[in-house]
Order: sequence, then C-alpha cells, then structure tokens
Amino acid sequence: MKPGTTLPLACAVAALLAACENAPATQPEPPPPPTTTTTTLTPASQGCGLPASRRDRCFYSISTFRPGVDRAIMRVQREHPELFDFTQANDELSVFVRDVPRYTTLVVQALREAGLCAVFDGEEVAVKKSNDFSDQYDILTANDFVRWGDGAYAATCEPAAF
Repeated sequence: MKPGTTLPLACAVAALLAACENAPATQPEPPPPPTTTTTTLTPASQGCGLPASRRDRCFYSISTFRPGVDRAIMRVQREHPELFDFTQANDELSVFVRDVPRYTTLVVQALREAGLCAVFDGEEVAVKKSNDFSDQYDILTANDFVRWGDGAYAATCEPAAF
C-alpha cells in the first residue's frame, strides 16, 4: 500500500459508520396476526336451500329417513363396487369399506340427489327435509363395515342438528 492511501480509506469508513449511527434503527416488521376462519355451512353444502339450524335436543325415536339412507347405500355399492370388499361381508349390505371418506361422501351425495338435505359430520350422516327435525345415521361400524337398516339409526334431533 502506498503511504497516504490509508487516510482517505479510513475517512470513508469513518464517514460510513457515522452515517449508520445517525440513521434510524429499522425494526423488523412484526408478523401479521393469525387469521381465524369460521366454517359455516351454506345451504348448498347441505344439499338443499334450507338455512343452517342448531341442535336443541336429540333422542331415540322412529327413524324417518332410514329407507332413503338404505337406498343411498345400495346405490353407492352398485355404482362404486371398487370401494368395497364383498368377500368380507356380515350380511347383504354390511360389507367391508375400502375407502371410508369416498364412501361417506358418495352416500351423502346420493341422499342429496334424492332431494334430501344431508351432511357427514365425521361420525354420522345427518338427514333432514326441513329445519323441524333431522335424523342421525351411523353408516359405518368401528371396523369399517357398512352399517344400514335399523342399526344405522342413531337419533332424531329437534330442531334439525344442522
């Protein structure tokens, strides 16, 4: 290095440091607050034009929509045999379900196409035609066999549970 060249470099560094010391400190921007989303069932998601309802009380009574639920299950078995293992059967309709999410989705879809309001809540299928009441059906056993008939009926809720 030549004599006298370090002074301009030192001055430049000193000027830069002084400028940095006088500059306002920038704080990192805080992360945005977490967003919460609320899922509300729309009438279309229920398969009918009825608004959502709130469950008041549920009780065991006489199932109103059991024949329609049975027809929906039979339709899904007939139209989508790939979802089932018919070699594992407890009776005519109670066969092993290979694809539970698709099975429940298609049963709900078949109920809606039959003109009923229907939803699957992760455990049971709720069915209604008005907000006066709904029936709950457990269409799957704990070991993934189809549950149908009187055994599938779980409760009636007044007003409708959804």
